Amino acid sequence: MPNTITPAQSQTGAFISTTQSFDVADIYSTDVKSPEFKELIVRLYRYTSDLAKVINIADKGLYVKNEFVTGSVMFSNPNYNATTNVVAANRQLYRMTLDIPQLPSTASPKLTVPHNIPFNAAFTLLKIYGGGTLPCTTTPMTGDYIPLPYTSASSITNQLELHADNTNVYIITGGKDYSAYSAKVVLEYIKS
Repeated sequence: MPNTITPAQSQTGAFISTTQSFDVADIYSTDVKSPEFKELIVRLYRYTSDLAKVINIADKGLYVKNEFVTGSVMFSNPNYNATTNVVAANRQLYRMTLDIPQLPSTASPKLTVPHNIPFNAAFTLLKIYGGGTLPCTTTPMTGDYIPLPYTSASSITNQLELHADNTNVYIITGGKDYSAYSAKVVLEYIKS
């Protein structure tokens, strides 16, 4: 894939036409030795190639607990150029999701969760985000849902900090007890 795209491509994304570029009946009715059959094969090959390209660059909506290649790509590493021995290429984005059964309490305001990603100097964390859920325990449903990190407009003690280092993810409460909440935290990163 090229490192740059046209302005038109940046506004449209990667899509496949929903209109077939061939008629399936043509496969049965065309003489296999004719130029029309060869043209049909070329159109099928192009269609299959376009399909594979779009599927391969689509951002996958899979959030799993192990490392997963998202399908998104980032521009090539600017340190790789004509003077280096490494070929510049777009970089794959990886995703990992953590299941947090209990958020921090006032008694233990800093929650530490190992992420098990083998970070090194070449890695860059691009996104860290998540959501917390207070389970619905009444009728009508009255659960509470918060984004992570969470900033409260009414009180600094209601806030939740979310950050990571090479080993762990940290969730720190500003003072409110969030221990009844569970959460999911997503990390997205590149490796070069």
